[in-house]
Amino acid sequence: MSDNIQSSPPINKQAINAQTKILIVDDSTQFSMILKRLLTAVFGYTEITIFPTTAEALERISASPEEFGLLFLDFHFPQGMNGAELLATLSEKQLLSGKIVFLMSSDPTAETLQQVLKAGAAGVITKPFDRDELKRH
Repeated sequence: MSDNIQSSPPINKQAINAQTKILIVDDSTQFSMILKRLLTAVFGYTEITIFPTTAEALERISASPEEFGLLFLDFHFPQGMNGAELLATLSEKQLLSGKIVFLMSSDPTAETLQQVLKAGAAGVITKPFDRDELKRH
């Protein structure tokens, strides 16, 4: 298992393709843009939306549950819900159907990993991102 991505059982990679719409939720514009560039350059994704808060993401997903197939949620936010709480809320509201979710953290712990996998995440991606690790998953 890599140091950068910790994951639950294998995800169905056939469920996602270059036309899949992606949502990145991160209060760091720098990390959001780096991830967006990687997803575009390495995987060919073109439809990527970025929100700086979990509240905006929850509002958009609630309004349009089928829009996004792949979610990248930062774990830490200065205000409001953290990424794990957003994931749990989406799960409780049954808004995760057909979605693959990764949590991102610069300081993942075993507790964080357990919490997000239990809530339905496919795994945790460690920041800063490693292009080769993203390509393997």
